[in-house]
Amino acid sequence: MHHTSQNAYNGLAGMYVLHDRREQALGIPQGRYDVPLILRDAMFATDGSLIYNDNGESGVYGDVLLVNGVPWPEMVVERRKYRFRFLNASVSRSFEWRLVAGSSSVPMTVIGTDAGLMPRPQVVSSFRHGMAERYEVVVDFAKYPDNTLLTLTNLLPKNNIDYDGVKQAMRFRVRGDATSTENNAVPAYWEDAVPPAECMTFTEAALREQGVHEREFKFIRKNSRWTINGETWEDVIDSEYTHCMADPAEGDVEIWQLSNTSGGWFHPVHIHLVDFQILSRTRDGLPAPVYAHEKGPKDVVYVGENETVRVAMRFAGPAAGEGWPTPHGRYMMHCHNLVHEDHDMMMQFKVGDHDDDPRCDPITADRATAV
Repeated sequence: MHHTSQNAYNGLAGMYVLHDRREQALGIPQGRYDVPLILRDAMFATDGSLIYNDNGESGVYGDVLLVNGVPWPEMVVERRKYRFRFLNASVSRSFEWRLVAGSSSVPMTVIGTDAGLMPRPQVVSSFRHGMAERYEVVVDFAKYPDNTLLTLTNLLPKNNIDYDGVKQAMRFRVRGDATSTENNAVPAYWEDAVPPAECMTFTEAALREQGVHEREFKFIRKNSRWTINGETWEDVIDSEYTHCMADPAEGDVEIWQLSNTSGGWFHPVHIHLVDFQILSRTRDGLPAPVYAHEKGPKDVVYVGENETVRVAMRFAGPAAGEGWPTPHGRYMMHCHNLVHEDHDMMMQFKVGDHDDDPRCDPITADRATAV
């Protein structure tokens, strides 16, 4: 608490790479053609140590981009499709990625978001990437001759502190024909083989007809504090961790409206426990389309400057009957600019009858025992 940004900046960040049998049967790239890209920025002193400066509790911004811990690397690729799993592991910097060969933009096919495969792949020329968001992207290098260089560039979203060293992340050098053509496809449609996440089946019209509960949360800088609906995590601490802003019942579906009325900063908002669908987005009070790369199950959403985003989710754990515990408990929602989280743009919500069962509270729960 209050030091998450420093721990993450010093390297306490990593990635899980997950598969299941249905996904592996689709023919999309696997094995050595399925590559994690952990992207972050950093600033180094002359002795190589990290410089941490939170710029008046607004954010930490480095002048070097690291990919899997390496500054500005080059990766040799074969002439075939690769799957890249993008994780923005920066403390405060967002990106907008564009892949170029010479002066030409290279299409990227987004196949997965934070919580798994999208219902349908989406081809984009660039995509916005907030802290802690994950995107799975397929790039086809098949048409490029040997020694073609493709550069992953950053289009510099506003309200980051920018340097020349953050305009490019890495480059790819094409060399040689594919040594394997297995799992070298991207189906245009796979909903029959991989049913979409439940949240992706929601429609706002149907949810409103059902009368689901709607809540609004305003992310506002006020009196030098990062607040949600005028409150901070200090209010939770003062309540001895009992104060909650929302109390959905287990299994409830709700719509949450996340609002950022400032033009001076953005907030990647992370809601714990759930996966959600982005239903709609407005910008400067006007309807704006949900970005193509966001049309999959999410748990972090980029709430940009003067944007309002509506998301829908069910407050439940894995399917009943699989031996999993109920999701009763307290969970957090916070800005994933970790400096904002530390100072104290974070709230908690309660699902089910948490407060009636001391086993749910880490303060009063029994110690874990070996199984």
